[in-house]
Amino acid sequence: MNEVSKCGYACYACSYGKAQKCLMCTEHNGLTKGCGIFGCQVLRGRRYETCLECDKRLNCPLYKDSLRHCPLRIELLGKA
Repeated sequence: MNEVSKCGYACYACSYGKAQKCLMCTEHNGLTKGCGIFGCQVLRGRRYETCLECDKRLNCPLYKDSLRHCPLRIELLGKA
């Protein structure tokens, strides 16, 4: 596994991923339903592979809101 999620989370470095306890966020497993990051037109247009490449992400309400409500991040880090 050498994946980085669209939001920039390093799945390959995550203990859940290494232990195969996480399915990772992909369009194929349904974990991205309702995720604003996966719906972002900038990412869809393939201007960037992940939000980490976008210099506007720290001020992006979509990025902040999506991370705040991400079920995988909540499970790993707790509610923000």
